[in-house]
Amino acid sequence: GQGASYLFCDTDPESGQSLRKAGAHIGIRVVEDDGVSTILREAASAKVNPSNVLVHIDPYEPHERLTPDGMTPVELAASLAGRGYRVFYWYGYESIDERAWAREEISRLVPGVDLWCGDVTIPSPFVYPERSGVWGCGVVLANMTATGVQMCARLVMALERISADVVLASNEPARLEF
Repeated sequence: GQGASYLFCDTDPESGQSLRKAGAHIGIRVVEDDGVSTILREAASAKVNPSNVLVHIDPYEPHERLTPDGMTPVELAASLAGRGYRVFYWYGYESIDERAWAREEISRLVPGVDLWCGDVTIPSPFVYPERSGVWGCGVVLANMTATGVQMCARLVMALERISADVVLASNEPARLEF
């Protein structure tokens, strides 16, 4: 909305420039630095109600720790969730054994925080034609409103319905599964 402000973090200068260009009409702020440390600094200095802030975390390496005393992106998600921030954490994986790993890890780090997880396994050839097997991804939502969670659940169900007939019989899994 009109009263919202936006902060984007990316270490790649070209991505930073693209973000600035795309968001020029809404006055976004782009910081070309590590997102974990930038978000931690912002959260420490912000004079806001955490429940009014949505933090979207989409890490390239979810367990990367840039400094010995720094947090990983998944630890950042848990820390912010534990402090009452609304968190949208995206994750990916390449083995069915890793399904929903981010929800499990965040809930272990901050037990008792209200979490929702939407997870999808996709036949890998749909994403990477040269591979077989599974590719998966999902989102973990923390401290979201009931309406926000209901909308995400409806989206997941709709995606499942529209992809029901898309089958790759020679692969396991053969279809998208939520």
